[in-house]
Amino acid sequence: YMRNRGLAYDRFAVYPFDEEIGEDFVYVAALIRKFDPHLKIYANKWIIPAEWNTVKHLIDIWCPCILEALANRSQFDRILREKIFDMVWSYNANHAFERYVHPDFTSTSKDWRNNNKTFWRTMPLMAASMQMSGAGFWVYQDSDTNGWLPGKYREYGVIYDGAFCPDKQCINELIVPSKRWKQWRLGIQDAVCLMPHKDLLTEFDRAQHSEINSQFLRSLRQRADGNKK
Repeated sequence: YMRNRGLAYDRFAVYPFDEEIGEDFVYVAALIRKFDPHLKIYANKWIIPAEWNTVKHLIDIWCPCILEALANRSQFDRILREKIFDMVWSYNANHAFERYVHPDFTSTSKDWRNNNKTFWRTMPLMAASMQMSGAGFWVYQDSDTNGWLPGKYREYGVIYDGAFCPDKQCINELIVPSKRWKQWRLGIQDAVCLMPHKDLLTEFDRAQHSEINSQFLRSLRQRADGNKK
């Protein structure tokens, strides 16, 4: 279907199961490989050692949760060195109101959830420092469509539905960006700027969480640009 509409194989991928790698995944992925070995297969679950040899040849785009990659950093780095996958992305979608991801914290840590830094600003740079192909998050818009209400459970939405704006004097827009969306844009700009500078990415990777703030990120950008001010 996709090929018949002019899309090359590197423009799309098949997504058999969400956050699941098991017998069903192996069966379906093997069918896809047999049907057309050029089709890209996407998987977004951490691969435990017992699964590795069974599934590594069935995945082209691997997208583990960032917290799993951090908690198993040595194994993740080894997987990258072996260059098994065409691309390695990452995402985060574990808890409500997460704001920060840093090497000092793992999926079992609790104290980072109320850190005053922002997950949205640092996630793209974290992906770049770990030599990933890219980063994503869950979701663009909260499923309840009413993120305007304080205290409501959130799913990482970065836009608001203008039709639900509580201020009736406002001109309703279909998409209203949030501060989180702006932070994500800045984070992508950080990552693009620093990707050619492995030394600066390593410095970010090794920094303590107390050191990472807007001033620290600006200093990395300035040094990457050759601006010593």
